[in-house]
Amino acid sequence: MIEISWQSTRKRSASTVGVVGGLGNVLWQICGAYACRPSEGHSLRFTACNPSAKAALDCFVRKERIVSSANGCINPAGYWQNPKWLLTPDVIREHILSESVTARASKEVDKFPLIVHVRGGDFLCSAPHRYSRIGQRYIDAAIDMLPGIKHSDVALVSDDPRYVSAVFGNRYPVLGDNGDARVAFHTLCCARNILISPGSTFSWWAAYLGTHEHVLFPAQTWPQDIGALDRDITSCTSGVELVPGSCRNSWLVIDGQN
Repeated sequence: MIEISWQSTRKRSASTVGVVGGLGNVLWQICGAYACRPSEGHSLRFTACNPSAKAALDCFVRKERIVSSANGCINPAGYWQNPKWLLTPDVIREHILSESVTARASKEVDKFPLIVHVRGGDFLCSAPHRYSRIGQRYIDAAIDMLPGIKHSDVALVSDDPRYVSAVFGNRYPVLGDNGDARVAFHTLCCARNILISPGSTFSWWAAYLGTHEHVLFPAQTWPQDIGALDRDITSCTSGVELVPGSCRNSWLVIDGQN
């Protein structure tokens, strides 16, 4: 197994870790870094290695944990999508995130017992993701699994209004984030029941950090981490593998492709 080579001295035990990707991938890498640091007292700070990581750090992560310069930082390979590295939700909320996961939640969320995350955007340009997007079959399967839920109880959260319009028309209301990823994330966190997009670590983390009655989790294979050098520290290959052990009773795995 690959080990990160931490740079530390007697006077100071600290490292700067470079992160890539959007919020979901950044949080996985932060958890991986904490899990593999040499000692509990070893200080970690994080720096962005691409624009999406910078946006994620700036919007979501506590400022004292961010440095602007990437000079001398450690760049571990892969996205670290594996529950073995997870920090507990309380630790992430208190020590990693810059604000409460409910601070920016939409007031509309209480009107809809099932919130569905429909990821579009860059997924539409990625061949591995093209066959694992949320469609009507997933929503139908989710409704079948949740007693008392009907189509009028469903609302969507999405980064791609045009994709939503093309796939669903006007069937479901869309809780708008007006381009603010924080609003979208916290709205998902506050959902009573949530159906997350296959392959979307953004809604995966909203499911993990929020308090939900049920999380509907697609069983589809998640795209393999192309940059991974060691599968054990990087991407799991299926949605089922990503369900945390502590969530087995409330996360329901569904197959919307039948």
